[in-house]
Parts: sequence; structure tokens; C-alpha cells
Amino acid sequence: MRMENGLKSNFGKYAVPKALQVLAEIDQGLKAKGGNLYDGLSFYLVHEESFRYFNTPCDVVVFGNIGADGIHYGLLTDFGTAAALDEAPVVCVSPMSFDRPVHIVAENLEHFLSLNMNDSGLFYNHFRSEEDYARFLGEQDDLPYRPSEEEEERAEHIRQQVRDRLHLPRIDHPYRYVRELQAKRDRDAWIRVRGGLHVLRPPGRHAPFSGERFHVDPEGRFGTEEIFRFLDDAEPPAVMALVRDLQLHALNGMTDLQHRLWHALADIGLHDEAERLRISME
Repeated sequence: MRMENGLKSNFGKYAVPKALQVLAEIDQGLKAKGGNLYDGLSFYLVHEESFRYFNTPCDVVVFGNIGADGIHYGLLTDFGTAAALDEAPVVCVSPMSFDRPVHIVAENLEHFLSLNMNDSGLFYNHFRSEEDYARFLGEQDDLPYRPSEEEEERAEHIRQQVRDRLHLPRIDHPYRYVRELQAKRDRDAWIRVRGGLHVLRPPGRHAPFSGERFHVDPEGRFGTEEIFRFLDDAEPPAVMALVRDLQLHALNGMTDLQHRLWHALADIGLHDEAERLRISME
């Protein structure tokens, strides 16, 4: 029952995308032989669980975690506007990176897998330049904990199973690819939000968002009563932006505020997002 509830709350209205179904089938076959998808792709599948942190965006469907520091991957639905999860961008959530815990890392799941085959460190490490990233890659060969030949053969066998089942594109310049994704996100922003996810401009809307916003102090100082008053008349995009802002901060013990945010999302029809937000704050 816990797994069924986790699957339902995680995916909401969305169907499991084909690529994720393939990964789950491969993982099941590997586990039957004592293995795991992690052995080849460096992340565990958790899409059937309620795996969330307080700063996991409420419009992210989580599918994997790397098993360290809470770092996990998910599909960004942009508050339920993505037509299908096959088309949703992939984000990496690093819960311990409090200033900017969420990064867009791939246009879709197949692009993510293609990048991940070569190096997952690009997703959760900070590199100031492409040269910095190249140096990081070059240093990997000298690390004392490199996988053994047997482990590398097993990993490549798993990766080949994924390639045989999915049509993964070739991405020649991973660092530039990820940087351009964020640059495009910035260009498409209707309401810019600290952290870089923003609220995207609806199709056909060209003018800037002109409604009232609630600006959360970067240090996390805010008055709950002020938020309550703002939410009484806030437009839906402003509600989304406020939730994005507040999810950058732990709201432990702020039960009244948590409940008000859940209801604010539900009041604008975002019931799946309200449920995910509830789980992330448990």
C-alpha cells in the first residue's frame, strides 16, 4: 500500500513515461540476479516511493536518487502544464545546497540518460567554466577509488541494455548543453524566482507579469500573517512563484503556513502539487 500511495502521489495525473518504464524493467531483471540499476547508471530508482525533501519542488516527479547527500532527480511538470512526462525537463535536486538546490540538467529523460552515461558529476557539482569541468573529468582517472575492471564491465553491460532499449541522442558538449538549458529557462521566465526555476510564460503571453508579488527575503525572513493576507487575493502565477520561493527554506514547525500553502495550491486547481508539498514537509 505504501508503494501504491507513493506512486500515486508522485505522478499525480501523469502516466509513467516510456523511458522510465524501460529503466524499471531493466532494474527488475538486474535485481533478480543480485544487481541493481545503480551499478551502471549511478542512481537508484525511487519513482514508486514518496521520496522528497523540503526543497524538492512540488511540481517535480522524483524518479531517482544517487544515495548520497539526498541528491535526487526528477521530472519538472511546470505546475502540471507539461503535456506528458516524456517531454518534461529533468532537474537535479541537491538538498544540502541551500542557496540553489535545484538545477535543470536535461531537456528530457532520454537526454538525461545520454549525459549520465558519460558523467553524472556534471549534475550536482559546480563548475565555473567548461575548462574547469574538463579538468574535473581529467582528474577522475587518478582517483584512488576508481571502479575495478570487473565493475566497469558490469556497468557497461547495464548501460548497453539501456542503449538497446532506448534511442539516446549524442550530446557532444555536455557543459554547454546544461548552461544553455538554464539560459533558455531564464529567457522564458514570466516571473523570475531566486534559484532559477522561475514561473514560465504561458503560451501567447508576451507582456511581463503585472500582478502583485510577495517577495521573500533571501535570508528567509518573512511574516506568516503577511503571506496569509497576500494569498487571499493572489493570482495563480503569483501563488506559484511564492511557493517556489518558500520551498527554498525549511518550514519546520510552521504548521499553519504549511496548511495555508497546501490550500492555496488546491484553490487554484493544483491538487497534485498540494499533495507533493504536503509530503515534502512531513
